[in-house]
Amino acid sequence: MPRSRTPRPRKWLATTIAAAALAVPAMAACSDPAAPQEDPQSNLSAFYDQDVEWGPCATDTGTSTASDCAMVTVPLDYSAPDGKTIEVAISRVASTDPAQRRGILLTNPGGPGGRGLGLPEILNAGMTPEVAAAYDVIGMDTRGLGKSTPIDCGVEQMTWMRSPGTTEEGWNESVALAREAADTCWDKYPDYLPHINTQNIARDLDVIRGALDQEKASYFRVVVRHISWCDLCANVPRQDRPCGSRQRTGPEEIRLRDVPGHGPGQ
Repeated sequence: MPRSRTPRPRKWLATTIAAAALAVPAMAACSDPAAPQEDPQSNLSAFYDQDVEWGPCATDTGTSTASDCAMVTVPLDYSAPDGKTIEVAISRVASTDPAQRRGILLTNPGGPGGRGLGLPEILNAGMTPEVAAAYDVIGMDTRGLGKSTPIDCGVEQMTWMRSPGTTEEGWNESVALAREAADTCWDKYPDYLPHINTQNIARDLDVIRGALDQEKASYFRVVVRHISWCDLCANVPRQDRPCGSRQRTGPEEIRLRDVPGHGPGQ
């Protein structure tokens, strides 16, 4: 279990979207707000209250000296928090003006499968001075990737970024390669792989928020398709505001200038 701070009263996640994926349609309501909601932190206090020790980032993380890095311990299986744990690597580009700091901006590189420790520096380079002063920008290698407790299936050829073409032969080849990759990975990680999923990454984000001693967090994601507002609502429920709504606390939160690789049409 992680080393814990002195326990303190906590609130559930009250996340605001700082800049949901650019050029992505608005999301519909995600869940029934009248449905019973349980405290996501019950039996998880050691994870939410753990100490985070910042230090220099490793050289192969896509970061510079502008970033600090740390490890956050999370349950492998959130339904068994006393069981096996793994680590999630996070990074931070600190607010440029602590007096103007409003909180943290959690980020997710999307992909799926993209490493994200270097994303805060990319975003920070395109922020207005007001936004750069307002937030510590937090990056992460999502569970299973990079500096987090990794999965390496040994797969040397994948096809998900390429079309199988227009022939039945090409389609069958693509299906066979995908099946071979899935079987290889499952055989190597039968206990780990079932827990590398969107739901648990959303829960990891909330543990990171808690470990950084924040009652609220803003959130930036890059898609193809990854952690959405719906995912956060469904997996980190709270009673203060119905899921299915999105809230911004100020227009300055989305005033990003052109960010390389993340602008409209990219």
